[in-house]
Amino acid sequence: MKRILFLLTLGLVACDNTEVDKELVIPAKYDGASYETNASLEIQMTEALASMSAEMKKGRIGTKVDASEIVKYFSVLRASSSDYFAGLIDSDWMPALIKNSGGQLFDAGKQGGLYGEYLFTQYGIENEQVIEKGLYAASFYNQARKIAETEKTAAASDKIIALWGAHPDFANSNNSSLHSNPDKFIANYIARRDKNDGLGFYTNIQNGLIKLRAVNSASTDYPAERAEAIQEIFENWEKGSAATAINYIYGALGKLSSTNPDEATISSAMHSFSEVLGFILGFRTVEDKIISDAEIDEILVLLNTPEGQTPTTLNLLSNPVEELPKVLQVLSKLKAIYGFSDQEMEDFKQNWVSEQNR
Repeated sequence: MKRILFLLTLGLVACDNTEVDKELVIPAKYDGASYETNASLEIQMTEALASMSAEMKKGRIGTKVDASEIVKYFSVLRASSSDYFAGLIDSDWMPALIKNSGGQLFDAGKQGGLYGEYLFTQYGIENEQVIEKGLYAASFYNQARKIAETEKTAAASDKIIALWGAHPDFANSNNSSLHSNPDKFIANYIARRDKNDGLGFYTNIQNGLIKLRAVNSASTDYPAERAEAIQEIFENWEKGSAATAINYIYGALGKLSSTNPDEATISSAMHSFSEVLGFILGFRTVEDKIISDAEIDEILVLLNTPEGQTPTTLNLLSNPVEELPKVLQVLSKLKAIYGFSDQEMEDFKQNWVSEQNR
């Protein structure tokens, strides 16, 4: 009888051991051996945006922007972009950019054209920057999020890395003299907001990507770990984008608040202002994000670019005493929405890649 009980107990223990979940093994480094193959389509998307941006930038030097080239490059990005943002590119921003290019000079409120080193609309907005920076979210974040949620393969994280603008080397820097695969697109800007102390947005995204690849490569399903990895990647992507918008708001405010700013200072400020619009507006209508569309619309009102209405951006120049405090309110809103601390807000003023010469 004792022998029977012993054997039964032994059998139960053996059964229990087979049901114990294996702990997910997360490697110290990312395996990017198949990166270029796995992410070939996503790399083509980033190359298309780079080429489109180069064509748009021709407007800065007085050259007419080629509409056919824009159509060719944007066709690669259209399917991955939010309908909202793609619609604005087609119906408003790109036609205006092409119309204003070719060397004509800016005339406030009357005619878009060259002012300082940039090409502006008649309202003082640089559509080139709104489009480029906005597509980081409206196309790349939007597509990367869909891949993360739907593709449970090792290749998924490679695709997300490409859309983020990084490389499996994770340079955490855009310095091409120090790194063979420097960061581009939004990864470049998020690297600037990372103090390289192991706690920043860039490092958190990197860790999330390593974990996601480990989950998707495992023979066992790890739904909790997968959800954690996805949250870590995209929460830090969005926060890093918001921190970059904050950085450019500080820059624009400093220039516009200076005494008797010259043309170069004003044009640089409005260039920064347009980048802010892109970084924020690109998230409008994109799903699975922290900021709501209603909050984005509140910010657009404060920036004198209310949704669906004529911009009054030039009021920043004609009436800075009343208008610049509204831009300061945007800083407070972004701080509250993302839970940034006072110290983080101060840190966002810096380009840590330059500060640390990395």
